[in-house]
Amino acid sequence: ELAADIRRHLEGRPVTARRATFRYRALKFIRRNKVAVAAATAGGLALLGGTIGVAWQGSVAIAARMRAERRFLDVRRLTHFLLFDFHDAVQKLPGSTPVQDMLVKRALVYLDSLAAEAGGDPALQLELAEAYVKFGDIQGNPYQPNLGDTSGALASYRKALALAEPRAQSDPGNARAVRALARAHTRTGDVLYVNRRVTEATDQTRRGAALLEKLAAAQPRDIETHMELAGAREGLGDQLGKGLSDSRGAMDSFRRSLAEWQAALRLDTQNVRARRAVAGLQLKIADLQFATDARGALETLRQALPILEALPAAERGTVPARRLEASLRRRLGDCLWELDQEKEALENYRRAVEEFTTLAALDPANSRAQFDLVASLNDLGQTLESAGDLAGALRHYGTITDTLEKLVRTDPANAAWRAHLAEILVRIAGL
Repeated sequence: ELAADIRRHLEGRPVTARRATFRYRALKFIRRNKVAVAAATAGGLALLGGTIGVAWQGSVAIAARMRAERRFLDVRRLTHFLLFDFHDAVQKLPGSTPVQDMLVKRALVYLDSLAAEAGGDPALQLELAEAYVKFGDIQGNPYQPNLGDTSGALASYRKALALAEPRAQSDPGNARAVRALARAHTRTGDVLYVNRRVTEATDQTRRGAALLEKLAAAQPRDIETHMELAGAREGLGDQLGKGLSDSRGAMDSFRRSLAEWQAALRLDTQNVRARRAVAGLQLKIADLQFATDARGALETLRQALPILEALPAAERGTVPARRLEASLRRRLGDCLWELDQEKEALENYRRAVEEFTTLAALDPANSRAQFDLVASLNDLGQTLESAGDLAGALRHYGTITDTLEKLVRTDPANAAWRAHLAEILVRIAGL
């Protein structure tokens, strides 16, 4: 045993005369295999160092990605705030169109950068579709204060269509996606109608209304869908009545729109937007009645005025409510004049002109406000012309000409404005 231990000692192996601890056996192994152990240790250290380096680089990359995602979310939230929360509050204020113009120019940069990164993110694509619809509304939708840029509005609505259509088709039960697509269609119809492309306009509006009808049937308690469908049917009524001279079709659309607003009111009796819209629909129904039944139209209008007067004071002071009341005054003047109540008719015309003049002066960049003034001045001018006051009529027609020339310079593509300008020039020449 001694000889064997000496041999083991000379060979660098553990001897049996000593207790074989792990440390003792390991030291013997290392001494016998110095080169191999050194190489393995170096390799292990390199592997460990590499692992630590990769882990560190990974943590840096994750932190950078998280920072980028936070910045992306910040831009997304900012754009949403500017277009929805801030804009919706500002829109009701007189003189806010320059602010809206600034919003469009600033927020469009953010929106286009978000759109470039939206691939593979369905929620973001849907949010962008809604934002582009909002942009189009500000740029040139005739149903609200706008910047008179109908070409820009159509471009924004087309972007919205491209983003919303795949989402609505892949998930037809997604109410938000269907509403976004329907809005893009109906808003496109609104602007096409203003540009005298009536057949295309009605096609787009019918598409949007069909989507909303299915959604309303599936979700009868969804107030937002009822209001969107009401707006679509109102737009279709305008296009059928004034664009295609289909009075019967227009009346049906207006009555169906009124029914949707009333459904919305049943779901929320305090909804001021719906209450105001009911008065607005009665105005449009009276417009159609006027052609055959001026007295019936007068009665419809007299039912509408108390609805506006019952709105909360803060709401009555907003631009939409003031505009609607002035529009009701215009049509009251028409009915009263037709029924030979000339003094009261002129009083209503003048009150409408005063209100529209105030709104136009408060917001010179708002093309809708300027055109409202044109229409009310035209009513008053024609009434004065019929009463024999040619000088008064010419004075109002001259103001109309100046305003329309400015509008045409703002948006040369707007065929309606060019047509109205030509018409008023012919009338002036006749006088």
